Amino acid sequence: TPWAIIEKKEGKRDFSAVDAWASWCAKEKKPLVLGPIIDFGTTEGEANALPAHALAARADAKKFRELVWNQARAVGERYGATTPIFIVTSGANCAGWHDEGIERMVDLTRTAVVAVRDVARGDRVVVELPSPGAEHWRGTKGTAWPTSFLQGLVAANLSLTAAGVRFTQGGAADPARDLMTTAGLLDGYVGRELPIFVTGFGVPSAGDGARETLARGVWRGRAADDAAPAWSPDTQARWGASFLTVALARTFIEGAWWSRLQDVRGGPSDGVIDADGNAKPILTKLLEIRQRLEKDARARKAGA
Repeated sequence: TPWAIIEKKEGKRDFSAVDAWASWCAKEKKPLVLGPIIDFGTTEGEANALPAHALAARADAKKFRELVWNQARAVGERYGATTPIFIVTSGANCAGWHDEGIERMVDLTRTAVVAVRDVARGDRVVVELPSPGAEHWRGTKGTAWPTSFLQGLVAANLSLTAAGVRFTQGGAADPARDLMTTAGLLDGYVGRELPIFVTGFGVPSAGDGARETLARGVWRGRAADDAAPAWSPDTQARWGASFLTVALARTFIEGAWWSRLQDVRGGPSDGVIDADGNAKPILTKLLEIRQRLEKDARARKAGA
């Protein structure tokens, strides 16, 4: 639930949607990963998750920083006792923020991190880097390659618990990449002085083969004139299982989770549940991998 939904009008926050998830997680005894609290993500260079009053204050550095602090602190204060992991910011090095410059974006990230730490000292604080291949802003002045930006955050001593990397590909997301390229991007986070989470990975389960779909790529070499859909539930499941295997084979990856719970009717289809509430093959695949990991962990513990 983005900031733009929580605080449509300055100073008037509606946490009902987040409260519902927090209540469900508590009832089911599931850990709640909350965030990104401040999402600097952009679409075609324009911020897409910040409220209008925050965007209106963008040119006023002091006012904008105050709004970021207030929102991050409000979320941390409300959910600090029930949330073990906060994704505090995401996309702070996106091309849509190049006018602000890297130093200001590091400062805004620091502001959000400190605000959460101020009221939720014992929780794990993560900063997310979407588009690890930097497809949307390669070479844009005033921004940085994701790993370089992360190194800047480490140098700024922000007391982060971990960094998050988000791999969403195909459809309207980043271009689809082969697994070798994906593995290489993951390996770029070795030795960054922070544990690494994959804070979202996913591809669509539907695609009609239109030019805009194919422009973002498909997996396993589907030809442009192939009659099969560009993406399907089966392709999604095979990609997800393969990606997770590649990611968790790297010992520096602390954990990974899928990008979306449920499809949006007429919108993104990267959920593990379709728009009608039916489980898709990817959910079965992910659960199978988790069960194997749990079985191996129990066996290692018994043999220790």
